[in-house]
Amino acid sequence: DSRYFRPTEVELLLADSSKARKELGWSPRITFKELVKIMVDSDLELAGLNSPCEGKKILKQKGIGWTENHLTMG
Repeated sequence: DSRYFRPTEVELLLADSSKARKELGWSPRITFKELVKIMVDSDLELAGLNSPCEGKKILKQKGIGWTENHLTMG
């Protein structure tokens, strides 16, 4: 749909964390599947719906906080 076309939009984005892993010894604390569950919880709650809370459980298990700060929630 041409209404949503943005002239500077990037067609494809690929992330590569190998440099951070190598030079900083960094490793992700959240897997991609876990990230999806966290995002689903957030999106459902933003829409005023009940979330399955799977993402919140993952964050709690990993010692990462869940924010409800209006500045970070759209």
